[in-house]
Amino acid sequence: MKNFNEVGKITLAYFISTIVYMIVLNLVVKDELITTRESLRVEWVGTLAFSLVLLLLVWIFKMKFKTFLIFLGIIFLLFIPLTINRESIWNSLGSTPDTPVFIYLTSLSLLTTLPFHGLIWSLTGYRCLDLLNIIFPSYLIIMGILGYIITKIRGLIKKE
Repeated sequence: MKNFNEVGKITLAYFISTIVYMIVLNLVVKDELITTRESLRVEWVGTLAFSLVLLLLVWIFKMKFKTFLIFLGIIFLLFIPLTINRESIWNSLGSTPDTPVFIYLTSLSLLTTLPFHGLIWSLTGYRCLDLLNIIFPSYLIIMGILGYIITKIRGLIKKE
C-alpha cells in the first residue's frame, strides 16, 4: 500500500503541474493562432513553470527520489515516439497491418507528455528542433539532479 501512496503522490503532482502549465501558456501566448516563429519562442515559459511546480510538489508531498526517478524514466519512454520522425510514422500507416499500434502509441505519448510540448515548440521557434534528441534527455537529467537535491535537503532539514 505504501507504493500506491507514492504513485498517487506523483500522479497528483503531475496533474497539478500540467494544469499550471496550461494556465501559464494561456497567460503567455497572446495569439489564438500561432502564426510566427516569435510566438513559438515563448512556449518554454510553460515548461519552466511546470518544472518548478513539479519540483515544489515533490518537496511538499515528501516523495522519495526513487519514485521521482522512475517517473522521469516513464516520461522519457513515452516521449521517444514523439522524437521519431512523425512523417515516417504517418506515411507507413497505410502499409502496415490493420492493428493501429502507431495511432494508439502516438496518442498516448501526446497526451501524457503534454507539458513537454512547450519545449518542442520553443525549439521549433528557434529553428533548432534537430537538437531535441539532446536537449530533452538533458532536461530530464537536470530535473533528476534537482529532485535528488530537493530530497537530500528535505532529509537534512528533517534531521535537524
